[in-house]
Amino acid sequence: MSLFVTLQYMKKSSPQPPVGGADDDPGARILDVLHTEDAANKAFEGAGVQFFRLMMALEDPAETGKPPGEWSGEVFRRLMDFLNNAHALMALTGEMAALIGERPVHAQTPAGSFLEELRTCMKHRATPRMALTQHPPPSPQKCVLRMELLEMISWPHWSASARRFLHLHQPALPLHAAVQEYQQMLRMFRQRTLRTFRENFSEILAAAPPLPVMMHIM
Repeated sequence: MSLFVTLQYMKKSSPQPPVGGADDDPGARILDVLHTEDAANKAFEGAGVQFFRLMMALEDPAETGKPPGEWSGEVFRRLMDFLNNAHALMALTGEMAALIGERPVHAQTPAGSFLEELRTCMKHRATPRMALTQHPPPSPQKCVLRMELLEMISWPHWSASARRFLHLHQPALPLHAAVQEYQQMLRMFRQRTLRTFRENFSEILAAAPPLPVMMHIM
């Protein structure tokens, strides 16, 4: 099942410069939102790099024999960091959409619901079990890290959509592919919102200094 969703926008009103903010200057408020969202996106992308770098290392067949105790804690640390940054980016991009008079409407798939709610679940539940399994012939050159789902179904706070996903994909979910497609969904939402934001406030942004360059250590 693909995690991609159709991103649509419903027009609420003509975009108006926001009232309030830095010294009640609408232009300053627009720039502040843009800079904050840009910083959140860099953190989101950096967290993604860290997570997928670990996935690639673990999915080397040489790692198959390692017990989960040697790597599961780091997997979930990086996964939580990625999901927290995704949550922050989604909130800030939603604020940007509100400033241009648009309401993001994303038809939530069961997979999207599951990954968004997984962030909350992981704060209150024991770490789900994981296993590295090798691809069967003729493609044994790569392993797959799978998250076991059966024990997670008992958490009472799943939405109906996420619960359908859990039942559909039990007993285990290939984690790398699921998170990768979720990342692409968020990128699509952000890129479309950012493009419209820049179009609506082009005069203000044209007169503003460029965004600062932020370096990330990967």
